[in-house]
Amino acid sequence: MPSPEHEFIVSELHNALARHAGTALFGIAEAERKKFDYGCLLNRDLSRPLVAQVLWAHPEGIDKDLRTLIHDDEAILKLYLVRHSTRNLMRFDEVVQSYRRDTTLSRKLAGLRHIPIPADFDADQASHRAWLADHLDARLQSDVLFGIVFGRLTARDVATFHRHGGPIGLKVAILDAISSHGLVTHSELKERINYGTTGPIREVIAMLTGAGFIAPLGDSVLCMPTPKGRSLLDVIRKLYFEWSQQEGWSSETALLLRALGITDVAFPKLLKLTAESAGFVEQLLVSCVYSEKVFNACLLAGIDAGNPTFYADFPYDYFLQRFAGTPHTNENMFDDPDALFFPGKTNKT
Repeated sequence: MPSPEHEFIVSELHNALARHAGTALFGIAEAERKKFDYGCLLNRDLSRPLVAQVLWAHPEGIDKDLRTLIHDDEAILKLYLVRHSTRNLMRFDEVVQSYRRDTTLSRKLAGLRHIPIPADFDADQASHRAWLADHLDARLQSDVLFGIVFGRLTARDVATFHRHGGPIGLKVAILDAISSHGLVTHSELKERINYGTTGPIREVIAMLTGAGFIAPLGDSVLCMPTPKGRSLLDVIRKLYFEWSQQEGWSSETALLLRALGITDVAFPKLLKLTAESAGFVEQLLVSCVYSEKVFNACLLAGIDAGNPTFYADFPYDYFLQRFAGTPHTNENMFDDPDALFFPGKTNKT
């Protein structure tokens, strides 16, 4: 029979994921647990099955747990929450290293995340439970959400986007257009955003490509959004929605801003529609306004004000089929198994 600690860890794992889903940047759905302690489906671009196993009272089970997780071909995210002890961590490392030494098996480690739990955790103590809830929140945010689900979006990425100049609102409008439709030709993009000056458009596309927000198909002009780029746009849309509809940031948004290295989290009541607006958030909101007024963006189209959701799927498979005759895709772009650009393209979990 599972210990109270084991049961609490499993329960709090679900609670932590559900709390983060309150950002409306991804969804969580129940999934069959099968042989694991926990299972769910994380929904947004390239939805990912997640399974988790907890080791608390039986260290002899590490080998079986790990090999079962590693060889589960249906799950993309595999969490192992282990009681922190030297013996446990040594055995964990031994098993993982045995897979890394085998070039065939090493790829199966992709998506595996290890979360240590203090050995003296006591589920009967309220202070311990509160601490563990915060611990799981932080680890899931860094290792699972920003580490995988949001395409490895980082504070540095946000800063790169922020620093890029050019016409106010253009970079938001182009990211929105490519995130919704892909980039087929520059003439089509110009028509879509109602802007005909080539230089600034090329500069934005170069920035978005260099930062990993969009990815070209081979050497062609064709580009698709990456999960990182669509995640950034979803964050922007969430900020714009809350500024348009609310009197202040939600608690989830305030935490999200801090996680992305944004320290000026004050909620701007009124915007000065100039380039001199102070602070990243205010400048970003000004860009959103201009992207709609000048460049035909519709950032909040389709969002239900009563139950907003800021994520959707991009038809990657359709896009690839539509342009199957284009120059060969640079496969090196997709060697990172956690990037997951295309569903079904490889088995690189």
